[in-house]
Amino acid sequence: MKNIFFYRTYIGKIGIVDSNNSITNVYFHDESFPEDAILNETELLKEANRQLQSYLAGKQKDFMLPLAPQGQNSCCASGKL
Repeated sequence: MKNIFFYRTYIGKIGIVDSNNSITNVYFHDESFPEDAILNETELLKEANRQLQSYLAGKQKDFMLPLAPQGQNSCCASGKL
């Protein structure tokens, strides 16, 4: 099951998706997101938002989250991390 939740940041509204206990996608306000995702703020999404807000505030440089990138524009699709 895919879960999505939207967060306000100073760079705009961001949607974060998790599936099978990993972050799979991040969407900016003008991007379409998966219609099969359920609007549900999981503990993992809360933690992803906490780390993202900390990163944007300049307090954190690395993310410590389980990642499983999905889609054509994911870092793994291009072979870059």
